[in-house]
Amino acid sequence: MEWLRKAGLKKSFFVLTFLCLLVSLALAALVWFICVKIQSQIPFDSLSYRLDGRIMQLEPLYTEPLTLYQKRVLSVVGILQILSCILFPVCGMAVAGILFYRLKCKVPIEILEESVKRIQNQDLDFHIPKVSEDELGQLCAAFETMRAELLQSNQELWRQAEERKRLNAAFSHDLRNPVTVLKGTVKMLRKQQGACDLQALERLENYTLRIEQYVEAMSSIQRLEQYPVKKKKAARRIEQKTVLILRLQDIECRIAIRKRDDSGILAGMWEFPNMEGILTRQEILQWLSDKHLDVKSIGCKQQIKHIFTHIEWHMAYWVVDCGTAGEDSSLTWVTARQLEHEIALPTAFKKIYEKIP
Repeated sequence: MEWLRKAGLKKSFFVLTFLCLLVSLALAALVWFICVKIQSQIPFDSLSYRLDGRIMQLEPLYTEPLTLYQKRVLSVVGILQILSCILFPVCGMAVAGILFYRLKCKVPIEILEESVKRIQNQDLDFHIPKVSEDELGQLCAAFETMRAELLQSNQELWRQAEERKRLNAAFSHDLRNPVTVLKGTVKMLRKQQGACDLQALERLENYTLRIEQYVEAMSSIQRLEQYPVKKKKAARRIEQKTVLILRLQDIECRIAIRKRDDSGILAGMWEFPNMEGILTRQEILQWLSDKHLDVKSIGCKQQIKHIFTHIEWHMAYWVVDCGTAGEDSSLTWVTARQLEHEIALPTAFKKIYEKIP
């Protein structure tokens, strides 16, 4: 199986297709052989034939007519022979397609979709793993190279922008002092009009004014670059969840929690047991039955909402009193004191806990 994961997409597809067709044809041949054996047990002719199909002799082999049951058996066997030649190869191709998708395409496609969403949200601080050596693995590696280049380009653009701001500020500051000195000199020379050339004085004043205007323009550009750019906020994605507050009816009234996955939002943190979507009471009872939990009572459904940066959770929560802890190893039963003082419960679930009577 590891060899199949490392093989190319085309080679993997042909190998899976060949193996599945081989198995399906073997099954079809087995069904055909069984049908022939059944047919051989029921004589259906009064003539004897050679193996090449020619008549060898004409003599009655079976004097009694076929019963209705035998006719039905022969009819069903004939239909099975035809269907086995059609259904088994078709099912083999379908199984080959499912295996090819699950083994070669599913994981890389999910990784690429998640990466595209994060890049669209201006998040480049992550890593795209190379999950295989085939074409999709190479595509993941190319995406990782693109992400790294984008991150480096953004960092370089940021560094250049900061350097330009610093240069503009330094340039404007360094020119202001000479311009101030020139303006003061021009004023002094105008008071002594008899000792200087008025035309040269006028030219010096014009040049000083032009330098001053240039300094003001540079300062205004610097102020414009410092204005924050307001980006249009993306619409939050709404997710619906059903949260269960499982309380054990013992002395300590322990409550069930579990660890979240190591990826995604609130990765690795504690949470109350929850499922995607808004479940009905019957669906919740079925879930509790699958976990072998002895349900004593279940409260009414309550609604609550929690808003993240890009996601909005609409949660329906139920308070369930249980007689036993069940057999689910993923659940950890803790006391109220542990939940309040020792365990870091995310705010989304802490809101629910605070509303529990």
